[in-house]
Amino acid sequence: MFGLPVNPATARKQARPFPTSLSNLKPVFLGHVAAFVGRVSLVTGALRGIGAETTTKLALLGSDLIINYRSKSTRADQVCEEVTNLGRNAIAIQADLTIDSELEAMMSTIQQVYKRLDVLMLNASGGLEQETEEVYAMTLNHTAQLKTARAATKLM
Repeated sequence: MFGLPVNPATARKQARPFPTSLSNLKPVFLGHVAAFVGRVSLVTGALRGIGAETTTKLALLGSDLIINYRSKSTRADQVCEEVTNLGRNAIAIQADLTIDSELEAMMSTIQQVYKRLDVLMLNASGGLEQETEEVYAMTLNHTAQLKTARAATKLM
């Protein structure tokens, strides 16, 4: 998705590395950058792996971020700091997406702070840990994702 020329018909077949800063962007990227400048993005499961990388890339493209996490507030603060070091705003919101009241509180906070939501990246997953109930994996990986998407569309 990122790094493709504006005209897909002229796209090169080899993959391009993602730029590490906005100053390194070539003109071919400008259409994609403009699409994210000033946007507000929510990334669930944003503390490591794909979620953390996505927050960095969205910040590089000019988006402000909401970092959702279930636990590990220290790591959430680190991801927020990484985003702010890139010149964008970021807040961390603790919410277990399987708990309706926490999901609603997260959306309420987003409404209060940003007044809107432009981008939703559903990355939270799990439930295979030994201490979780059998139904938790399905609840998190299916039901909670649908509920989060439905709640987010009200802010979009």
